[in-house]
Amino acid sequence: VSEHTTTITYGESSNDITVTIPYLYDFKLKPTFTVPSGCTVTVNGVVQKSGESEVDFSKPVNYVVTDAAGDFRKYTVKVQNTGLPVVVLKHSTSGDFSKKTTGGFFGIGATTLNQFVDFWVRGKDTEWVEDDQMTVYNPDGSIDMPTTLCGARLRGNTTQAYPKKPFAIKLKTKQSVLGLPAHKRWVLLANWLDHSMIRNTVAFDIAHIIEAAWRNEGLNAGIPWNVHGQNVELVVVDKDGDAHHVGNYFLCEQIKIDGDRLDIKDPYEDVVKKQGSASFADCGYLFECDNNYDEDQQFITSKFSVPFMFKDAVSDDILTAVKNKINGIANNIGNGKYTEAYKDFDIYSAIDQFLIFELTMNREYVDPRSVYYFMDGNGPLSAGPVWDFDRGTFHNPTKAKDLGGDRIKQYEGWICLSANPKDNLSSSKLENASSCVFYPQLINDTTFQNALKKRWEVLYQYLSAYGELVIRSYGEKMAKSYEYNNAMWPTTKADIQAWKYGFSDWSGDETISVWSDVVENMVTVWKSRLAGINTLITSSNFTKEAM
Repeated sequence: VSEHTTTITYGESSNDITVTIPYLYDFKLKPTFTVPSGCTVTVNGVVQKSGESEVDFSKPVNYVVTDAAGDFRKYTVKVQNTGLPVVVLKHSTSGDFSKKTTGGFFGIGATTLNQFVDFWVRGKDTEWVEDDQMTVYNPDGSIDMPTTLCGARLRGNTTQAYPKKPFAIKLKTKQSVLGLPAHKRWVLLANWLDHSMIRNTVAFDIAHIIEAAWRNEGLNAGIPWNVHGQNVELVVVDKDGDAHHVGNYFLCEQIKIDGDRLDIKDPYEDVVKKQGSASFADCGYLFECDNNYDEDQQFITSKFSVPFMFKDAVSDDILTAVKNKINGIANNIGNGKYTEAYKDFDIYSAIDQFLIFELTMNREYVDPRSVYYFMDGNGPLSAGPVWDFDRGTFHNPTKAKDLGGDRIKQYEGWICLSANPKDNLSSSKLENASSCVFYPQLINDTTFQNALKKRWEVLYQYLSAYGELVIRSYGEKMAKSYEYNNAMWPTTKADIQAWKYGFSDWSGDETISVWSDVVENMVTVWKSRLAGINTLITSSNFTKEAM
């Protein structure tokens, strides 16, 4: 962004002037100023010309204003950003920017997907380009990731239709971002429905705490890796060269099979490239259970009608082998043959996934949506990594009810037992589907219950140490960003329902206007839900519904 427009008026009461430019990453600026006739302005004895003199504002700068009589006054000017890293994503003119719509009847009433603010971005299904550019700056203006060629396009299913757009990034070369291991694939989550802006942040913290617990305490291995990321300010430069600050985003790793991410055997196509052919046991497999059911290779289990989608291409023979294995697991669970099911289904990663979804009050796994599993060669079906916590999570039932919510989740109760088998299913193929994958059945199995209780004894000690201090520290870090993001993307009931008519899946904090109160609400919800889950598990109550 070559020009920053922020107007200030100084008075007589203070000599300190603070200017906040939320997306500032280049602190060398040429301020435009107006002073009374006959006055001169100097910095370190050098006369300043309005709009011409460049000044480095990485530290506070002393301006001296002197009038014709020689009287002067010194002003200390501090220019700051929100204190978050700044990502600059610059679109080239390459690729497909044509209008993309969804829904409507013959186009009438359709939603335009790829118009963002007042410019166009590439749609989710367009071909990748390699001549976009991405740069990541630290809050002090130093460079975290140098300008790197990349491709950028929309991502998500429901979220791409929201006014604040999420992006998928494919770098041309592997790069480390914000201290994370180098990779090509990154995600910019918009978190439009998350008034707190930290639901994904806290949810991934919980996932990492659970991983640390089983690793540190020598428990059976659970989910081996979950996403890492940070909140940032995002600037998008459109294909016409105009720059737009679009608010607070969560820049994070994309779920991919990789030695520095989900570290299992290579995907089928990579194995074939290396050795010419691949057997079932040679490859690693990543699946998404999602009722959007929109990947190229997919199947629905014969029992419970769970939609499994392959995230990487496989041969028809391997697809059939995977399908048969997962169908066998589903059939054994459905027939109450849990011992047989656990020979091919990792109970400990399933417990971890189950707890993360329940602790965060994530109703997304009810549908299901964005629920991930994997297999390492011919090993067991394992749960994870976890994903997608921006909507309806960390739910305050009292405040959500006051907003008119119709999915009120109590702190003490299991969300998976509240599932409606036909709720929100977007495909006619899934009209008889069960929700929550296999968890409504697993929670009734004594082996699963006993393993959960034993694991919880250790996990609870780690989780109970997390909460107030960490969440409040995020609150302090995000306070300035909240002011600007909330001004651009308000989440009042009226603002959300203007885009999503009849929306009622409230988290409960959408109309809280004071940032400190938003943070305290998150603290309250986390402490209440952790206590509720602890009561359920320690009392062996596996029948109480949350909704």
